[in-house]
Amino acid sequence: MNFNKKINLAILLCFTLLIAIMSSCSNRTETNLDTDQNSAKTPLPAEKEDQNVIPEKFKPLFGVNAGPGAFWPDTEGPSYGFKDVTQQYQDIGVNIIRVSDFFGAGDMMNYFPYDGSGDIPDPIDPKNYYWAETDKQVAKIKDGDFDIHLRLGQSWRNMASWAPYKGMPLEGYQLNPDNPVNFWPNIAQISKEVQPQLFIEFLDHFLKQWDLSANKKIHVEFWNEPNIQSINTVPSDVSPHISDEEFLNTTFTNYEWDGTPLEFYQLFETCAKAIKNRYPNIKIGGPAIWNPLGGEGPIDKDNPFPFNQRWIKLFFDYVQANEVPMDFICWNVYSDHPEDYEKNYVHIQEHLDRIGYTETQQMITEYAIRFDNKTTLSDGLEVSNTLIAKGASIATSLWIGFQKLPNLHMTYYNRGSDGPYIPGGAGFPIMVKEDSTGIVNSSPNSFGTAGIGLLNGDGTYKPLAHAHKLWNEMADLIPVDPDKYLTYKVPYQANMHVLAGENPQGQVIILGAFRNDFSNMKATLNIEDTVKRAIVKTVMDDGVDIKEIVDSKALKNIWIQPNRAFQITLFFEE
Repeated sequence: MNFNKKINLAILLCFTLLIAIMSSCSNRTETNLDTDQNSAKTPLPAEKEDQNVIPEKFKPLFGVNAGPGAFWPDTEGPSYGFKDVTQQYQDIGVNIIRVSDFFGAGDMMNYFPYDGSGDIPDPIDPKNYYWAETDKQVAKIKDGDFDIHLRLGQSWRNMASWAPYKGMPLEGYQLNPDNPVNFWPNIAQISKEVQPQLFIEFLDHFLKQWDLSANKKIHVEFWNEPNIQSINTVPSDVSPHISDEEFLNTTFTNYEWDGTPLEFYQLFETCAKAIKNRYPNIKIGGPAIWNPLGGEGPIDKDNPFPFNQRWIKLFFDYVQANEVPMDFICWNVYSDHPEDYEKNYVHIQEHLDRIGYTETQQMITEYAIRFDNKTTLSDGLEVSNTLIAKGASIATSLWIGFQKLPNLHMTYYNRGSDGPYIPGGAGFPIMVKEDSTGIVNSSPNSFGTAGIGLLNGDGTYKPLAHAHKLWNEMADLIPVDPDKYLTYKVPYQANMHVLAGENPQGQVIILGAFRNDFSNMKATLNIEDTVKRAIVKTVMDDGVDIKEIVDSKALKNIWIQPNRAFQITLFFEE
């Protein structure tokens, strides 16, 4: 089935993200302020425009990375203050946790330590494994009754050339006290020696430790961002007209994979086939591709080297040629704009259809609002959007947009709670050693100063978490057309994103995100006449404002402040 036909089928199941821009200067869209991840310019198929269609039911896309266990115990130490957030996750609706970015738990360099001296340990010998950190965190996931998404490989920034920050352990890792040096000197070389056996041992341990049947459907992801060429590294200087053969056999600057692309593709094949052979019913996929589009325009003879697009095309070619099992393909993007995720989704889906992997699902294994984007408050203070209601509105518009992507199986917000970059989790700083090569930016504040999670490191809620709780109330509702119940006016240069669903009690719940950078311009909502009363929840900087509206005139004039996520429950009887 070609892609255009597939889109037509998808249209029968999906709704269009509603964007209204009113005034004489209408139809202008919000300016995209992203700098390193907003380059997805592939146009969407024309038939996707101006449609008003609805999916069968809303998908509970409520995954997060890391947690709920604290990164370190709540005792003295460099990361004192982090909390177990099991109750918070349950309250806001998190239902699955990706074992990644614990900086210890689930990382191959932590549970299979090797400092490069002497022979590589035998991956079959159980004495060469250190399971304490992994077992501790996975136990918390199981005890909280969350589903588990296993990421095989390593959390990001795994090179020993990165410096510790103000007394923290190297790289922020929970180190094995019996073998504190746990950084492999060469990822690709060692991986070829110990894998797939290393990952088979991990899965054997996991299934036995937690008494899970091998027939249980478990999602196992291979690697994380093997194509990354940014974030504090200097991209390789490569001719744009390099041949595919040269590309496949070149080692590019990369702190997640220090071999060639071809070596990674081959390892992906070896491990995927070995895991499927041992556990046929486990869902295998990967490899958490960083920023799939990653450059202007599609690959063609006149534009042959957007790096990420070339990497992805050759990866899919290899998967097809070698019949590599792949139940899901996953990718990571950080952007404030729903259209960026949709364009990356379309790009990946086109490749899946091209190689005939039409049953392979898509996942977004890391997404978040841009934590380095800030807003200037009325007192002149600049604050990260992750800490204010504006961030909750942005994130809500993303979640609404995800619902219209029919083959999107799961999304994972990165991350559930802050930490452990600096004590208390207040920020996302990076520092590198002066003698490091291939790495730039020695500032400790290159990623902002507010943390990236839904929750603060001490477990308290950000506006993002309050918004997530509103999303959770939409899960599995039967979608209805919001235009039947709601009309609205939004000002110049504003976006309104809405969806609506009906609950078993016959009430209609509307979820919305009003995005407008002009603080004095509000949106006006008009509820139709059959509604007798409404409860309006609005995410504010300091919590959730709840109002009940029963006056018929007031229902015709509901005001929403700029940059607010909101939910309206409609009641049709007194």
